[in-house]
Amino acid sequence: MRTARVFIWVYPALVLAIGLGFLIWSYFQAADADAYRRASQCAGTVTSSCYEIFTGVISSVQVSQSRSGERDDVVIKTGTAGDLTATLEPSDSAAPHVRTGANVTVKRYRGQVTLVTVDGIGVASTANPAATQSDSSRYGWLFTGIGVVSAGYILYSRRRRSRREAWAETGAIATGAPQQGILPTGTLGWSVSPKPSFSALGRYAFGVVGLVFLTLRALLDPARAIGALALDGTVVVLAVAALLLFYRNARVFADREQVAKVSLFGRTKSLALHDVRSAERFSVANRYGTVKHLVFVGPDGRKAFEVAGVAWDFDRLDALCREAGIQLGGSYDDLIGAFKLNSRVPGTTSWGQQLLWGGGLVVVIIVLVILLVGPTQR
Repeated sequence: MRTARVFIWVYPALVLAIGLGFLIWSYFQAADADAYRRASQCAGTVTSSCYEIFTGVISSVQVSQSRSGERDDVVIKTGTAGDLTATLEPSDSAAPHVRTGANVTVKRYRGQVTLVTVDGIGVASTANPAATQSDSSRYGWLFTGIGVVSAGYILYSRRRRSRREAWAETGAIATGAPQQGILPTGTLGWSVSPKPSFSALGRYAFGVVGLVFLTLRALLDPARAIGALALDGTVVVLAVAALLLFYRNARVFADREQVAKVSLFGRTKSLALHDVRSAERFSVANRYGTVKHLVFVGPDGRKAFEVAGVAWDFDRLDALCREAGIQLGGSYDDLIGAFKLNSRVPGTTSWGQQLLWGGGLVVVIIVLVILLVGPTQR
């Protein structure tokens, strides 16, 4: 249990470290770029705070393509500095001017060619601190914010859980049994539905904001804006649709003959009460704290169906089980590792389910990689 509680802090610590790494990298990039912009032309002695100017002729050009556009490896013959080499990143309009035999002016800073002016057009090289300065600070603040919010949510969840436990011990909170009503089967019984909460909806909203920040660079790039907008829109629409279906359809109900669960798609899975061995209770640790699970065990000792997540009121679910005469086993204080669920209740997880989730994750990662590192419009 202690190991699981410590593991919860690994995620926010790792995300904070990534965010701080991006911020530190951004700081040094900005410092180099500012020093380059403030540099003046060397008067006599060459120092790290000045740049040199040479004139010459391009003697060779080798053109290649990268994800950011065209790259030209050039050799420039000068009269005073000999042959200089550089890798230029010309825009679409400047690319035709970078050619063999063209007269150029070369700017060299700290021993590297940073700018080549040809036909009055300045073309930066890959060694130009100002041109290569990235927007890593945006990712730094994003990851730092996610790490801080994750850590804060863990503290909030633990404090909230401690208060609930204290109130439960003193009897300050008394959770009544669900009221009887007409069930979807037409019989009289008890029903529990998920309820929207700030913690449940906040996670989805935070995920949407994170997705927008992650694809913001692609959204601002005309060459990738349509793909990024389609991806963001699809994710948001699917998430909203899933939430609406979940809160509209999902429920657990029981009468004197059966207990059943309705999925977000409206499908019902039921089990006769005399076939229910027990309803096992435990929790699974994740980066936000713990997720409660209530697993209804069938006559073969395997999982029949399961209820899990922060949207459910597990006190009311326990009361429903007691009213229906279902034996409750375990406790929500029992922490189970994500890879040991089958040891608690056989059939809780399956290889097919894991492969499906893993395949979906791979597809999402591939789409994001293609979108974020695809060709840009300069």
